[in-house]
Amino acid sequence: MERRQEAFPGKMAYQQVIDPLKMAIQQDNAGNYAFALEKYIECERLLQKALKDGLPQKLNDEVSTKIGNLQARIRELHPFLNAPPQPQEPPRQMPKRTKSVSNMQPQRLPVQRPVQTRPQQQNSNQPDTLQSAIMSQRPNIKFSDVAGLTAAKQSLYEAVIMPIKVPDMFKGPTVPWKGILLYGPPGTGKSFLAKAVAGEANQSTFLTVSTSDLTSKWVGESEKLIKSLFQTARQSKPSIVFIDEIDSLVGDRGEDNSTEAGRRMKTEFLIQMDGVGVDNTGIIIIAATNLPWAIDPAMRRRFEKRVYVPLPDKDARMALIVHNLKEASTDITKSDIKKIVAATEGFSGADITILIRDALMQPIRELQKATHFKKVKAKDTKGVERDGVWVACSPSARGSVAKRWDELPPEDLAQPIANMSHFNASLSKVRPSVSKADLKKYEQWTKEFGEDGS
Repeated sequence: MERRQEAFPGKMAYQQVIDPLKMAIQQDNAGNYAFALEKYIECERLLQKALKDGLPQKLNDEVSTKIGNLQARIRELHPFLNAPPQPQEPPRQMPKRTKSVSNMQPQRLPVQRPVQTRPQQQNSNQPDTLQSAIMSQRPNIKFSDVAGLTAAKQSLYEAVIMPIKVPDMFKGPTVPWKGILLYGPPGTGKSFLAKAVAGEANQSTFLTVSTSDLTSKWVGESEKLIKSLFQTARQSKPSIVFIDEIDSLVGDRGEDNSTEAGRRMKTEFLIQMDGVGVDNTGIIIIAATNLPWAIDPAMRRRFEKRVYVPLPDKDARMALIVHNLKEASTDITKSDIKKIVAATEGFSGADITILIRDALMQPIRELQKATHFKKVKAKDTKGVERDGVWVACSPSARGSVAKRWDELPPEDLAQPIANMSHFNASLSKVRPSVSKADLKKYEQWTKEFGEDGS
């Protein structure tokens, strides 16, 4: 027996919760909310300690549920925190301590609410904090603007767009996905996909937040922000909530560096996603992460659809390059584009954008180094073709004048034009940001938990 207790030191704190929790429930039912609140806080601290110190696997979910219910009741009783506790006369005989807490029903905690209502101003700042999350002006982006990712777009369309446009089609067992996880290497277009959803789903409320929007240095404030986010989504149904970098918010609770505040945030998020006691119909959660393996298993299960957003294939790279060069000043041919596509295998969408920007900067760098210019008929910096435009030239060129670019009128400078030599120079120094080892990790995780979105 001693060896078992040493293996799970959290059991001691787990057993210590029994008596204070029974007393808290008694005082709560009696209307002595200030005293009950203190006991609930003590119980929540003990259960957090038990979870941190280590418990048998079968108790982890049970303890997490109890913590969530305790935190919910603590929030309801928070207005009584500064009230002087006045415990009623305790019963002559306290209930005997049982060997386990399996008979304690966490759902009993919120049975009776305080007579006083929570002051309105106490929660008034919460909607303001998240007001910027509501996207009032939709981006002019559609799924057709997303290169490749056919399966990912199909999953989002059937989970988000169709249920909003044809709600009667999704009834009974034909329910849409409530949670979608987009994962993959950085720069593959996960956030861009979310923007496309916002552009397509114009009949819904779209809320977009990052982890930093939901974290606070004040104890308990992060849980309130998470709760407010879901309350806002429920009040504005149908609604879509997009959370970027979800791994920072709901990382594995078993990790050694997981803090008590972080665990409370994860527990609150799980409670809100489950929608216990509330109606989450019409709410879809879309999350993005570069580290899917860092997400807590319980949260991973809530995301019913887990879609891998891979590096762009040949066709997607072609579409990305053509799109990025659409408004650029170049003399790149179709043959040149095919060469660039072949040379960018293993590049992410963001890597390709960086490559093109660097190549377009090459003629501007040449302009800065030029020592001689001459006047020709060419397009100026506004794109107007006319005579009297200055272009860089060699000192021996006919009509050359020894000047630097900043000695000439800006409106008379020629528009810099990029060519294939500029792209070759950029290809020699711009490298892909995703390693082959990283790709293997994503592919392995997809085999175990996800599906390919290409």
